[in-house]
Amino acid sequence: MQSSLETAPEAQLKKNQLPDALGPDRSELLTEDLATFLVAHYITVTKNDSIKAIKEYFASTPDVAGCVEDILCQLEDVGLITVNGDKLTFLKKHIDMGNNPSVLARFLPRLFKMSVDRLLTNAKDGSFKKKKEGLRYFVLPDSPEVASEAKALYLEYKSKMLALIEKAEKQGTRSEGIRLIGSLNCVLNPEDFA
Repeated sequence: MQSSLETAPEAQLKKNQLPDALGPDRSELLTEDLATFLVAHYITVTKNDSIKAIKEYFASTPDVAGCVEDILCQLEDVGLITVNGDKLTFLKKHIDMGNNPSVLARFLPRLFKMSVDRLLTNAKDGSFKKKKEGLRYFVLPDSPEVASEAKALYLEYKSKMLALIEKAEKQGTRSEGIRLIGSLNCVLNPEDFA
């Protein structure tokens, strides 16, 4: 998955997009609820093409398992997959959520909160290091020089993450689930804390 609120020239946008991705014009469905987001990314990341196996993966979470079939139908309707019996075929390899703030607002705050809660739970039970997870934030002065350098570091990080996604894709890396890695770079205002 990729989503971004940054602005960039057209050439930079093309360079920083994953090839063969379901575009933002058709990915809006994935922001309606986190279960749809989860199922869609689970199948694109793991490349699990068996409906039965997908349902088995989610069986331990009845709230999600109960809607898997409906979600798969919706994903077929937007052109991410096709379903034939127990098999699904991927029409797109990745999902690009785009940069529309009103679309991203429907799921990003909930997704980031859920992720931080998961990280803190894993830190408390001791599985944090074993799972190779991390949680860190940095507070820097808001000056034009620092902002420019932070932006450059963020773009370098983004480029490396996209390269890692493509490398895993080319190597056919086996995956049992999905891992979320996020990054924020913003100015905080007093009213944000009120």
